Amino acid sequence: MTLSLPLSNDELHHRGPPLTWDNTMRGQLLQCPRKLYFFLCGYDYVSKPAYFTFGSAYHEFLRIWHESGSNLGKLPLALDAALLLWDTDAPFAFGDNTRENLIRLCNAYATFYPKEPWHVIPGGGEVGWIYPLPACSFLERAYNLGGSMDARIEWPGYGVLIREDKSEGGWLSRGFLDSFIFSPQVTGYIWYDSQLQGSTTFGALVNMASKKVAKAGQTPRFTRSLQQRSPKELDDFILGFQFDLLRFEFFWKSWVWPRTCDSGNCVGGKGKSVCLFKEVCKGTRDMPLEKIDPLSFENVGHRENLWEPWKREGEQE
Repeated sequence: MTLSLPLSNDELHHRGPPLTWDNTMRGQLLQCPRKLYFFLCGYDYVSKPAYFTFGSAYHEFLRIWHESGSNLGKLPLALDAALLLWDTDAPFAFGDNTRENLIRLCNAYATFYPKEPWHVIPGGGEVGWIYPLPACSFLERAYNLGGSMDARIEWPGYGVLIREDKSEGGWLSRGFLDSFIFSPQVTGYIWYDSQLQGSTTFGALVNMASKKVAKAGQTPRFTRSLQQRSPKELDDFILGFQFDLLRFEFFWKSWVWPRTCDSGNCVGGKGKSVCLFKEVCKGTRDMPLEKIDPLSFENVGHRENLWEPWKREGEQE
């Protein structure tokens, strides 16, 4: 089915609720139901913020670098691929999100990790996936969990792991490292892998890099964390996801999309960006939500395709 984005209010309603969810969609719901509404209609940035492009380009570097076996002879190839992505997007660089810093970070990574004790499983880079969530009596519909993993790797002695790459704008502080213990994205990946491998799954390798030069003796520029989840933690994750979907079903059924009560999600703050739809929301003070044209506001555009990161290129509907 071919759809032209953005969808109108009536088109979105007629199409029906999304039955496959990823961590991004869940995060939008929890940040602000109204933000999720605009997101489902297909509204997005006119041009990607520099930190989006930086992360995508760095991920592309890591994909090629590790699939080549961390071969220094392939370093120029991996770096060229990252720079091609950066130059194609041509973002407005600011702070540490610059082309020059991208080059520095990629070269520093190759120097810091010249060899690996693990290897990428053939065909295991940028893996899209969908898996049914367990049946739930209080939900009206059956849902799937989906996502896109950076890689699946095999590490002798540990088995098969998910590799999750992160490029962080701040320092790799103790608090930041501990945050992955509670990361629903990482937990979702581990839950999915546990469905495939059963109790033998180990977990995820979170591969972190800071865009900032490390503070000598205080914070590293690169570090890694092996994440595991107990069966109880995985059960709690699924139950929490199901309760969030119950909340979503209420919004969809009533067709009411309230604004968040956390102003930090609107105007930004420590660790948060200003919401793309902040000015759009201001317009709803004088006009019903479904009558607003987000495209008339600065930097609001639309995606070319539906949000389906679990599908690989060429698989869009």
